[in-house]
Amino acid sequence: MRKVLLDQSITKDTKNFHYNNYTDHRIVGLKTHSINPSDFDYLYSGSYFFNFYINVLYKHFYLESKKFNNACYNEKFLECVNTARHICKFDNIKHLIFFDFDDLLSAPDTFLSQINCLQRKLNLQETTGIDFLEKRTLFFNTCVNTTKLHENFDNIFWVAFVLGHLMNMDIVPTDFSISAYDNQDLCKQFAETHYNKCVLNKVHHFETNIHLPLFLDK
Repeated sequence: MRKVLLDQSITKDTKNFHYNNYTDHRIVGLKTHSINPSDFDYLYSGSYFFNFYINVLYKHFYLESKKFNNACYNEKFLECVNTARHICKFDNIKHLIFFDFDDLLSAPDTFLSQINCLQRKLNLQETTGIDFLEKRTLFFNTCVNTTKLHENFDNIFWVAFVLGHLMNMDIVPTDFSISAYDNQDLCKQFAETHYNKCVLNKVHHFETNIHLPLFLDK
């Protein structure tokens, strides 16, 4: 979002639009990862929580921080579950959304209006419709393909997402440890059994060649 607001160039091989070493004091109030309203002035969020979750896993943990490289299974799995828990909590502050990802998908003119509104407020050059649609396409091309992940209880990343969502509703396994590798089948069974209580399961299937590697191994 900063790159769009500041009219920064974006190459076609960009992996993560949110990554940016450049800081402009005028837009430090734009936050994407805090659920504390006192931490931001302009919230970028939406209702496609599984898309947010799977892209954080791929772009931040796998590509950038490489946090999972030397971690054991239980650490990686709990990180996935906790990431899902945190992302789903954004539903509690959806009334504060300024930049709505849902609009970016289905109402791009509305999303661009919000961009231009903030740019005028910050005395920045306004993004044109042509430039915005080009950057929008480039961004969509970086999004993880979720076709084989969403509602696939044989996929441990989907299971971790469901478990994180359920934990926010205090629905937690009490008779086994979710972080034990040998309990994967129990996690899958628990997630599938209680999935009917999940409401934050909206997804947009991006038709890209970006696929989440299977890095949840022993």
